[in-house]
Amino acid sequence: MHRIRRFGPQRIATQMLLIMLIGCAAMVMFLLALLWVMRPEPTSEAGATLGLKHAIAVARLNDADEDERVDLLKQMLADDASLDLTLVDQAPAADPSQERRSPFWPFQEGVLAPGISLVASWPLPNGEGGKRIPNLYFQLADGQYVLAKMAARKPPPFLGNPLIVLFVSLGASLLLLLFWAARTLVRPLSNLSADVAKFGKDTARPVPVTEAGPREVQQVAHAINRMQGRIEDLVERRTRMLTAVGHDLRTPLTRLRLRIELMRDEDHKQRNLADLDLMETQLNGALSFLKEGRTGEAWKRINLPSLLQGLVDQYEDMGVALVLSCPQGVVVEGRSSELTRACANLIDNARRYDDKLSLHVSVAGSEVHLDVVDHGPGIPAGDQERLMEPFERGDEARQIDNGTSFGLGLATTRAIAEAHGGRLELSDTPGGGLTARIVLNLG
Repeated sequence: MHRIRRFGPQRIATQMLLIMLIGCAAMVMFLLALLWVMRPEPTSEAGATLGLKHAIAVARLNDADEDERVDLLKQMLADDASLDLTLVDQAPAADPSQERRSPFWPFQEGVLAPGISLVASWPLPNGEGGKRIPNLYFQLADGQYVLAKMAARKPPPFLGNPLIVLFVSLGASLLLLLFWAARTLVRPLSNLSADVAKFGKDTARPVPVTEAGPREVQQVAHAINRMQGRIEDLVERRTRMLTAVGHDLRTPLTRLRLRIELMRDEDHKQRNLADLDLMETQLNGALSFLKEGRTGEAWKRINLPSLLQGLVDQYEDMGVALVLSCPQGVVVEGRSSELTRACANLIDNARRYDDKLSLHVSVAGSEVHLDVVDHGPGIPAGDQERLMEPFERGDEARQIDNGTSFGLGLATTRAIAEAHGGRLELSDTPGGGLTARIVLNLG
């Protein structure tokens, strides 16, 4: 069953269309079978009317004298082209294979009028293309036989064919049903999917989901809105609590710093201050990660070359050499301060292992790739995904400040990238080193 589902249509609209097509096909097959079983002879109604005309003509022949019948017959045939009468000597015996009649056969042998009898009526294949048409044999009062051949009914025009009308009607009904389904079910689901997909773009605020469509879709939308509210409340409570804890910790840390400054032993004082700086760095990093890089800045269009050039200038003032390669006119949407922090995290991490760094920006379709490239020790491919998780540290070759890394730099950068609808990727630099790539959507 799972294998069948895997190869079947995945979209609701396609599945609904397939169900409708199967239902209509089954109904058409049933109707065709019913029409085939209960089909009347093709000339039933028209044949009965035409047979009556022939019977009237036969009555005129019966009333005429024997020597006048030939002339009268020629005159009637000339006046009415639908008549096909022939004077014959006798009614031949029918081939039993030709005697199959439908339940709706309109002709019945017997006396039609005084002196006139219908002695035989058979559907014989003597029409155009072998079509079966009625052959009626009348016997006059003097024993003369008259053969009346019913003309084969012409097929109706293409658009007048009942089956064509049936299929056109079913097709039109199917299109109307599909349009209705798309309006009432598929579109609300598509809107629901689009609204929910926006929720990860900005985790600071929930994205209101329109509660429209069928009742089940409205219930799902309502549940998602409530879930977003609960998630926002949970994140805000967590952030406020940990921010308060961090703020409270800064007070004793400040007092410790003042006490350490009063120490006379310079060696112990410097080591204690280094430990204190590490504690503050770790505390600030943890709080920054818990905020997921969110600063409350408004979402706007950002000229990426200008932002990166400003960042490169800042690092050059610090004595860090950066080579920037960025095409002009590249625009992304987001928060400039958060993107600056994400790039700075990658640069700070890379510059500890290589003095020559490069920032390379390229456009691939609807994506912008921002690469921070170094030629340091690199990270094993098996550890690259793990090191983007919070509190994960690499090997000794890439430990920040001789083992003082808190394991939040890459995690914070990835959180910022994902908050901008992008992602963070790590890969090996050709020739050795690490390439950290931030993927953003082109604005």
